[in-house]
Amino acid sequence: MRTVWTIAARELRSFLSSPIAWVVICLFLIIFGGFFWIFLTEFAASLPQAYQYMGNPAYEELLSELNLSGWVLRPLFGNTLVLFLLLVPALTMKLFSEEKKQGTYEFLLTSPISVAQLVAGKYIAALAMIVLLLLCSAVFPATLYLVGSPEAPVILSGYLGLLLVGAAFTAVGTFASSVTENQIIAAVLTFAALLSFWLVSWAAPSAGGWVAEVLNYVSFHVHFEDFTKGVVDTRHLVYFLSLIAFFLLLAGRAVEATRWKR
Repeated sequence: MRTVWTIAARELRSFLSSPIAWVVICLFLIIFGGFFWIFLTEFAASLPQAYQYMGNPAYEELLSELNLSGWVLRPLFGNTLVLFLLLVPALTMKLFSEEKKQGTYEFLLTSPISVAQLVAGKYIAALAMIVLLLLCSAVFPATLYLVGSPEAPVILSGYLGLLLVGAAFTAVGTFASSVTENQIIAAVLTFAALLSFWLVSWAAPSAGGWVAEVLNYVSFHVHFEDFTKGVVDTRHLVYFLSLIAFFLLLAGRAVEATRWKR
């Protein structure tokens, strides 16, 4: 494990010394904060009108949905997926591609480091950047306690869902970076793969039957939705963990294949 942490620490230092990483962090927090402000403003603007209908049975169900979780947190977490879709490829594109471009990849392949250690170390470093993004963004939901009483389980499960999605996206990006020496190509491959996982659920209604069930199961968006409601289902945990393991295994195979060619 010491070797894995050494690789991860080296890669993390490389991330933090790169202007791309800081641009990604700043963009994420600015856009995340913008979404938070928009949803919170809309919620505050709807309250005066809602008070006019309090006590009216016809609007009881509608008023029950007027809360911070439904109006602010759920749409905030949902839009964060779009940010991950755009930003994770930028974070992961350099994991292996930069090593190949700089000529240090051969050194890594001939060093006494196993493929599993190499892949795990680079993946952990990229995942640490995702964790950093989420920790910084947690300031915004925390401010809701100054103006109301948000549901803590919804916040915690929402962030757990974001962490799992970010971890799965990072695994896909790790694999994409392992198969090419061009960072732009790696980013495009990652984005295309993630977009495909997103869009498959759109085809489910027209497919019907067991095909629709398969398409819905493959889509990460379907599995993430319950987390925004405060529901943590083991089926969703298994899905994300399986997706992470699958793409890290593919990345390992890709690196192993390259080692044998050297």
